[in-house]
Amino acid sequence: MGKIKISRQLPEMTFEECYGKWRKHCIAGNYAEKTVTYYDNTIHVFNKFFDKTRFVDEIGKETVEDYVIFLRDSGVRDTTIKTYIGGLRTVLYFFMREGWVEKFNINVPKTVKQIKDIYTEEELRRLLKKPNMKKCSFAQYRNWVLVNYFIGTGQRENSVINIKIGDLDLDNGIVKLTATKNKKQTLLPLGDNLICILRDYLKIRGGSKEDYAFCTDRGEKMTSSCVISAIREYNKSRGVNKSSIHLFRHTFATNWVRHNGDIVKLQHILCHEDLKTTQKYLNVTLNDLISGYQEMNPLERMLDSKKQIRV
Repeated sequence: MGKIKISRQLPEMTFEECYGKWRKHCIAGNYAEKTVTYYDNTIHVFNKFFDKTRFVDEIGKETVEDYVIFLRDSGVRDTTIKTYIGGLRTVLYFFMREGWVEKFNINVPKTVKQIKDIYTEEELRRLLKKPNMKKCSFAQYRNWVLVNYFIGTGQRENSVINIKIGDLDLDNGIVKLTATKNKKQTLLPLGDNLICILRDYLKIRGGSKEDYAFCTDRGEKMTSSCVISAIREYNKSRGVNKSSIHLFRHTFATNWVRHNGDIVKLQHILCHEDLKTTQKYLNVTLNDLISGYQEMNPLERMLDSKKQIRV
């Protein structure tokens, strides 16, 4: 006879009730607003498949597998499905720990990694060309400064919009980031050319140390959507079809490594907790692999050194 186990009945709670408790957990844990929004969006899509009024104890491994098929049949891309399931897994694992759902493993679907098409040198030259200061508006000038900042630092958009004038120590070439993904204040260096650009910008921008460095033409803090829209319009005006701010980050990382920059330093500059995350940002092209291949390849170096030997 096998071991006698006590049967424990799961509490009857709707998905909506449980997710409300998850949101409360996120807010109490000081999760970033963007992170909470990400989970909200993820669960909003899931609730089209699994109604929020249903009891959570109905969810099992087959539910998640059927949901993946539902997304594929709806024409959702594999990369997006991976994002949805990743977010859903975090939420459901919380439900499991709380004892609302029976425990089961959730596998995130694998996807073919797409190589991100970073900004080319020609595109960067177009974006970095200074506007005519006699004709441009403050917003156009500010957008140019913003693009220089993104290209010159590789910093996240949320970190940049939260920089205050007092966080910029231009005499020592340092910026203090107070809004980082890991919640840690960070001091990072600024390049000489960017320092000059920022000095000129702040003379025009004005304001006190407590004001946000990058502002609207009314001197107000720029929102995330405002920056995204501004960069999209700016890039379009320069004949550049790419408009992703995050792509500046990938571009910074790739160019850093191409010019023999230390990857551990890059990890700190990008504020990554894990070096593996930094490596994902690198866009190594075939030309990058070919460059220096002959000189670095041990077989080629050894055979080239023996070319003078004849049998």
